Amino acid sequence: MFPLFILLALALSSAFSKPLTHTKHTQFNGTAKASINKFSYQASLIRRNSFICGAAVISPQWAITTAQCADVEEKEFLFLSVGSENIGSRESMIKVKEVILHPKYNKQTHDFDFALLKASLPFDHYLPNKIKPIPLAHSNAGVHQGDMAIVTGWGTVKGKHNHATKMLKYTSVTIFPQKECKHLRHRITNNMFCAQNLNNPKISCQGDTGGPLAIHGKLYGLVSWSQHCDTSKKPVVYARVSHVTKWIRKHVDDIAPYIQLARKAAEISPS
Repeated sequence: MFPLFILLALALSSAFSKPLTHTKHTQFNGTAKASINKFSYQASLIRRNSFICGAAVISPQWAITTAQCADVEEKEFLFLSVGSENIGSRESMIKVKEVILHPKYNKQTHDFDFALLKASLPFDHYLPNKIKPIPLAHSNAGVHQGDMAIVTGWGTVKGKHNHATKMLKYTSVTIFPQKECKHLRHRITNNMFCAQNLNNPKISCQGDTGGPLAIHGKLYGLVSWSQHCDTSKKPVVYARVSHVTKWIRKHVDDIAPYIQLARKAAEISPS
């Protein structure tokens, strides 16, 4: 099987001969460099030579991102990059075998903004013991005003001319009151929640679209949308992962151990 990875790398060399571009950048402020060993579930979604979005590994062969990221033409040219802090590292590029958009996804409102990505082979096939899927928040888990969360990604850093950072970053955010979130952003549904950058509330963009928001080591949200980046005091909107746990389990056949892990974690830590 090892030669297959070599052949894939050779096949990709021409497709990725140009520097990776950043097509769905958002903005990071008040960030710190992130170690992939700490955030080993972090992935990036690549199409041809362009970095599209962030993603999160949720099982040995599946990742999750937002539907707006995966709802693209030429899905046969989608790849996942895992196991590296370096944006779109070609050393760990894995072809996406299957894309499943949530059937209720609404392009206009971004409701049900979820997509599942199946890798052509398990991540351990390429990077043994290096990728650790993030457990999902259990289906009854809620987010509460004032909860602290961590968002990771390669979003642009303020003052960097809207270019993606080359190395993985993380930042802290705090959960915004749902009522106030709905008042500020009229398209908010129960499948969404808001969070705001703790270091600079004037920055309305954090992370990368599709990237993970984690609380107590569990996946609660995916960066979904915002408006007026860098000028608005409005919070960023996240897709609420706990509302689609049943849909995820229906399609991701190897996720059961990570559901159980999340349940055990919930017994010893608050939601």
